[in-house]
Amino acid sequence: MNLPENFNNILPLGVIGAGKMGKAIISGIIRSNCITPNDIYVYDKEKSQMDYLVQKYSMINTTGNIECIFRTCPVVLLLVQPADVDSMREWWINDKTHTIASLCASVSIWDLQIVFKGANVLRFMTNIAVEHCEGATAITKEGYCPLLFHLFSNLGICRVIEEKQMDITTGICGSSPALILHIVNSLAEGGVYNGLPKETALDMVTQTFIGTLKFLQQAKTHPSELKDKVCTPGGITIHAMQHVYRKSLKSILIDFLNKAMDKTAAMKKN
Repeated sequence: MNLPENFNNILPLGVIGAGKMGKAIISGIIRSNCITPNDIYVYDKEKSQMDYLVQKYSMINTTGNIECIFRTCPVVLLLVQPADVDSMREWWINDKTHTIASLCASVSIWDLQIVFKGANVLRFMTNIAVEHCEGATAITKEGYCPLLFHLFSNLGICRVIEEKQMDITTGICGSSPALILHIVNSLAEGGVYNGLPKETALDMVTQTFIGTLKFLQQAKTHPSELKDKVCTPGGITIHAMQHVYRKSLKSILIDFLNKAMDKTAAMKKN
């Protein structure tokens, strides 16, 4: 754990929205030992979501009052649906000392600034892997908060991007885990089709992904160079890869990101 001396200035941390991503982020924060449960305040419109967190982390603070979050917490993570953002102005307290960090896809910093007048506002995007401190998080340089950068750096990696890069980052960080899990499942099913027990196939595929990506991370070289090392001339792997090239898997993966961006653009219009 690597935190600056003034990290306590982020406390207590407020979280508005305790759905799937809210639970993942809270779990990762507590797992990382960056913040203890008693320094986290949570609001969700569904009481059952808060009850779940209290059952799991007995010392965590929950409230049915959004304004309580704003009045208690100097930094607030906004993890609600985009359609619910505008309603936040009803409880906003116009405090210039606050930082609001929004995970709401398609809601720009400028729209957030209208709702949270006077606050320092930024956007961030992460994924479910933060729950196990292996997430990929990006925060905007507009409204940049170094304390949040350090927090998310302890939950995996964190990078600083521009607001205009958030849509593609949403596709890569936020959406691509679903694609990756689909690929893992498909390869495991291929193993089952060819005679492997399902559990064995899934274990082998999962570990192959983990090992390959750690290899890539530590090698600090381009993926294509490492791929060439796996492909022996005239061998099994390069023979199978030719089929992948003909089916244009790369185009399919790029189209996945393009479709994610298309959906973001449509949400902005609405």
